[in-house]
Amino acid sequence: MEKVLARPDLIKNEKFKTNSARVANRQELIRIISEIFTDKPRDHWLKVFMGLGYVVSFTRLVQALTC
Repeated sequence: MEKVLARPDLIKNEKFKTNSARVANRQELIRIISEIFTDKPRDHWLKVFMGLGYVVSFTRLVQALTC
């Protein structure tokens, strides 16, 4: 995710270094990531993720997602 988010400081931050630390600081991490993703349009993020080999798509409504 460092390549996608362009925030190497997040990986070095003790609050986010391990999974348990990320879980403990989930709300802060969600806020940070949300700010990053809302900074650029959807098409930018689709290109970034596809360029890294991820299979991606978009949905117009959260209700359209099925798990």
